[in-house]
Amino acid sequence: MIYCLIRERKSPPDFRCALNPEQALAFAQSNSNISIWAEPSAHRCFSDALFQEQGIEIDESRTAQVYLGIKEVPPDDLVPNSTYFFFSHTIKRQSHNLKMLQEVLQRNIRLIDYECLRDSHGQRLIGFGYYAGVVGAYNTLRTFSQKTLQQPLPHTADLNSRHQMNLALSDWKVADVRILLTGQGRVAQGALSVLRQLNFKEIDANLPFPETGRWYKNIDYDQYNVRIQDEGFDAAEFFSEPQLYKAHFLPFVSNAQILMTGHFWSSISPRFLSAEQLSKTQVQVVGDISCDINGPLPCTLRASTLKDPVYGWDKISFQETDFLSPSAIAVMAVDNLPAALPADASTHFGSELLPLLQEFESQPHALVFEQATIAQNGKLMPKYAYLQSWVDGLE
Repeated sequence: MIYCLIRERKSPPDFRCALNPEQALAFAQSNSNISIWAEPSAHRCFSDALFQEQGIEIDESRTAQVYLGIKEVPPDDLVPNSTYFFFSHTIKRQSHNLKMLQEVLQRNIRLIDYECLRDSHGQRLIGFGYYAGVVGAYNTLRTFSQKTLQQPLPHTADLNSRHQMNLALSDWKVADVRILLTGQGRVAQGALSVLRQLNFKEIDANLPFPETGRWYKNIDYDQYNVRIQDEGFDAAEFFSEPQLYKAHFLPFVSNAQILMTGHFWSSISPRFLSAEQLSKTQVQVVGDISCDINGPLPCTLRASTLKDPVYGWDKISFQETDFLSPSAIAVMAVDNLPAALPADASTHFGSELLPLLQEFESQPHALVFEQATIAQNGKLMPKYAYLQSWVDGLE
């Protein structure tokens, strides 16, 4: 098949791409039936010249059978009768992408959503979560330095790679830090890679933190949710009937200074803490890497930006304020963290995508791809038929 690495067209531009130049070459060489080229881009983290050095042509005058992107494609740029891989952000009826999905159907496009590529256990096969965790942990520690007026860390805009970030962290001398981290998935693993690099030690989640040293606790949903009736826990029951559960989060906070999130949370799940509870803790910084606005934590009032990543949540009024105010908890809630390290994040993403594309080339209708196909042949696939009334403008 003929593949194309598309130019990201959203504004502001996203610098990431689905495959780096070496991965694109490896894909082309893995099967004689594969041809791949890239659209020119002034913003892509890997220049056109780097692709050309690997023998990947730069062109926008021809068409492909399969288009590989990252973010949503503007409706007018969709090529009819083709296949697209990208994050469509449609399965939760995101209103800003309704027009795009309608055009996908109108133009007879097969849309495969990266977010829906999952294994037999329902676990995601690909994503940027790991680098969200990496950048999120860095930004959270930087915020802690600012909030406590200790040794500063460079802004992510001044770092061009994970290597530069690691160098900045290697000089960080802040000695006493206590972190509660939620989650066990990709985001949490990325955050943990930063904490372990800094020689943080893990402590039993049920114990209070020592007052000195670098320490972290790592807890997951089966620890901080308990059944209302008897404080037990059953995973299958929790996911099917979360209303039977309540949060048991506060005891784990203990004397933590930083609350860092790497969990998945649903709007029907228990909220972790009330505003009153959070205001009475010793938490000074919340690194809400998961960025659940009006979600499990009352302080995440809005998403912040990579340029201006921190705002304050006042512990008295529960409103936004200057994060350096003595009565404020500093909140880092950037919703596009991997974009801070686009080349590293793209390379990591491409390493997961490459074997999937090789499988797709030989088995384009394998179950893993069928289940991730939102639309095909002008129709929503059965798994996503619940979107039909929304697409028809009836919701």
